Amino acid sequence: MSSIEHMKYFYLTAIVLLLFNNVNGQVFKKSEIYIKGVIVTEADTINCYIEFIDLYQRKLKYKINKTDKNILKLDLNKINQFKVGVYTYNWVNYKGEYLLMKLIKNGNISLYKLYRRSSTPMYNGATWSSNSNYSSSYESLYLVKETKTFKITKRKLEVVLFEVMSDNKNLNEDIGKLEYNDILFEMDLKRLIGKYNYWYKYKTHTPN
Repeated sequence: MSSIEHMKYFYLTAIVLLLFNNVNGQVFKKSEIYIKGVIVTEADTINCYIEFIDLYQRKLKYKINKTDKNILKLDLNKINQFKVGVYTYNWVNYKGEYLLMKLIKNGNISLYKLYRRSSTPMYNGATWSSNSNYSSSYESLYLVKETKTFKITKRKLEVVLFEVMSDNKNLNEDIGKLEYNDILFEMDLKRLIGKYNYWYKYKTHTPN
């Protein structure tokens, strides 16, 4: 078995286990898991243990010490940023709405993931609102470059990537090889962004 086949087998196995856990969690009540993290607000930086979930809505649950029975809650709109384990969550401005997203890849081009349900909160700097167009769990990927945020969709995948990577034409072939419906699409996209960010960091001033 080649290294690529080995990797695909690993990821397929991980996905099957994740799906099993999700189904299993609907039958058996899950225990809350708290992971070491940091909450950053305008006034303070709180080192604590934060509830580890995919979708954070309205309030963030945390403990000062892992063994504490007292669970504290903080409104998300009072938080600038928080980190749970290796994952960082930031507010990203997309079309005038600030959405809480998980940072997947950081750099000149950053990759974010948004988890949504029908009541996923959006904050415009003054009030909360909810988008009722989504009636089930939903994930989507976004790219952030400088002050622009782009949503990744199947229809606009190449258009967006050609735009944000327009200064490196050598990656056009790699962009063309991406398959939106491939089960490893997110991993391939993350690798491509890493390749671009590495080039950008060490590029010379010679035109591409």
